[in-house]
Amino acid sequence: MLHEIICVIPFFNFNDNPILVANHNATIQDLDAHGIPNITIECLLPHQLSTLDCSRITVSTSSVLWQKEALLNHVFPFYQHVPYIVWLDSGILMSEGWIDETLTALQSSDVVQCFTFGIFMRKDGIIDNISQTSFAYSFLHKKPVALQTACTGAAMAARSSVFKTASLYPYCIVGGGDTRFMNVFRTVPINCRPACNTVQFIHYNEWLTEMRKLDLKLGYSNKTFFTHLWHMNQANRQIGNRQAILKYGGYNPVGDTDLINGTLEWTDIASSLLKKEVEQYIRNRV
Repeated sequence: MLHEIICVIPFFNFNDNPILVANHNATIQDLDAHGIPNITIECLLPHQLSTLDCSRITVSTSSVLWQKEALLNHVFPFYQHVPYIVWLDSGILMSEGWIDETLTALQSSDVVQCFTFGIFMRKDGIIDNISQTSFAYSFLHKKPVALQTACTGAAMAARSSVFKTASLYPYCIVGGGDTRFMNVFRTVPINCRPACNTVQFIHYNEWLTEMRKLDLKLGYSNKTFFTHLWHMNQANRQIGNRQAILKYGGYNPVGDTDLINGTLEWTDIASSLLKKEVEQYIRNRV
């Protein structure tokens, strides 16, 4: 059934970090070794040259923003002829049997997290004591789904038909798009107001309301896991306060950014201070 899937890996390396390249190569080598068709969607700044040696689609941007969801939304329509689309974070290695379990789960679910739990490597190559269950596993088993205990991203899959009407939310310019997408499956009202300004809150909830109308069913791959290769200290992600950059910077998803040829770009009206603070965060993270 491997001919029925395509695995998409978004990649942007604005600092030309060799560790990110090595980790991405490890992901591709692992997929190739298991015969899993894959394509990388790579985003480069104008002065950058690609250092990847893999099948890829390349787009360019002049804006240092978190581009993951924008890149995936751009490439998904290219593969509507393939029954199932998988998307992995770069630097992820999957356990044996994950693709079979994922395809099994997709027979009864529209969207699947391709793992039951995830582990994270330290810089010294030792497994960290951080271990997170998948959001889908936790949610479906009525366990806590806080960010500290449930992973909302890393490895996902869906029936390609889902993206004829659905999309990922691309305006999480400092990250957090995985969590925004997983909110589609929750049955309670989402109170993200404390983490964003009013304009952001309205814009996101308009998207969320439309996605929930699709009544998508969530599943997970049973008894499988991912290993996240080290590339930075977890503290650099600043999960607890990164959204404050946008909230207090007055970020307007529609006015300050625009989707152009598959990437997010700053508009002329975005404030120079907001641009500076977002770029500082992204470069510190990646």
